[in-house]
Amino acid sequence: MNGMKMLRETLALGESDGFKLGYGRNTASIDWFFGADGKWEQHDADISNPINEMFYITNFNNVDRQRIGLFAEAARTFGNWDMEAGLRYNRVRMDAGDVGGNLAIMGTNKTQQDRLDALAKAFNEADRNKKDNQWSAILKASTQTSANSRLNLGVGRKVRSPSYQERYLWLPMEATAGLADGYTYIGDIDLKPETSIELTAGIDWSTGRFKLTPEVYYRDVDNYIQGVPSTNTIANMFAMMASGRLPLQFANVDAKLYGVDLGYQFEISAAWLLRGNLGFVRGKRKDVSDNLYRIAPLSSFIELTWHRDTYFISLESIAASRQNKVSAYNNEKPTAGWGIANLRGEISLGSVFDLGLGVENIFDKAYQDHLGGYNRVIGSDVPLRERLYSKGRNYYISLNATW
Repeated sequence: MNGMKMLRETLALGESDGFKLGYGRNTASIDWFFGADGKWEQHDADISNPINEMFYITNFNNVDRQRIGLFAEAARTFGNWDMEAGLRYNRVRMDAGDVGGNLAIMGTNKTQQDRLDALAKAFNEADRNKKDNQWSAILKASTQTSANSRLNLGVGRKVRSPSYQERYLWLPMEATAGLADGYTYIGDIDLKPETSIELTAGIDWSTGRFKLTPEVYYRDVDNYIQGVPSTNTIANMFAMMASGRLPLQFANVDAKLYGVDLGYQFEISAAWLLRGNLGFVRGKRKDVSDNLYRIAPLSSFIELTWHRDTYFISLESIAASRQNKVSAYNNEKPTAGWGIANLRGEISLGSVFDLGLGVENIFDKAYQDHLGGYNRVIGSDVPLRERLYSKGRNYYISLNATW
């Protein structure tokens, strides 16, 4: 700004501690497992300009996230049914320190600094101490329906509190814990936890050397957290001046997801094995007519392996279909389908070492994964804000030790 080079350096620090205690007891009629666990996290992130010591942004300051949980699990057989049940309570507490920054803008045009100060003031004056009480539960049931098939049913309730980025990102930034979608985001201190109810039904079926494990699921989510167009006028003006693009804001929406996972395996002979998986998921918002953001397309994995006692060689096929069920609210772009082949092998060098060799993307296919990141570097081979290409042909060698 005002002739100063736009150099940025981020110092991000994080600390994490956790514990888990459990006690199990098996009786003639039921198996029990009780326990408690917890995790403490602290995060700080400061942005500076290495050639201008006046410039700084306190992106995250003394962000604290604590989770203490109690859980109980039980397993029992009722007639022909094997039952499993679990119950969990989590107490999540989050807080954050004051933030601010200096853009080191010289001259009389300090509008952007005023916007930053206004956003920092609103954040610092807000009640940032938040507490969530989470109740989660799961019930699974399975039964042998015939000599070669087994039915699996499940219902569960799961709760997820916002991440610290989703809650405490006060200035339009790309600090989004891996989204890497080219947008800047702001958080919402008052986000509610996600609460989902999931139903699953599947079959384990086998005959001779062939196995098939299809499973369908449906998940209804209240307060699903994703980015939506920001309604914060000051943040919008700041982002437009800084990047020329409106930011997104983490918000609660209502959503549903449903899909199928199909696993299969065929023992062609004692030395040859074919296995794979086919996965499909569909995500929709329920509060508006739109698709959920960043949902993977139909994808498949197939592996043909030739194995002996001390070595194996496998040929893999990984593919995904076109994804055009994209989010209009997020201006998400569709992606084309793609497929690549990998070749892997491993040989045992004794009782301790294994040597691995492989070639990934054998035919050097140029493709873009729908969940891949976006280019944020000016002047690179990929245009700015275009989806990045996945890696091309890659050779590797590895040495693993087990003792």
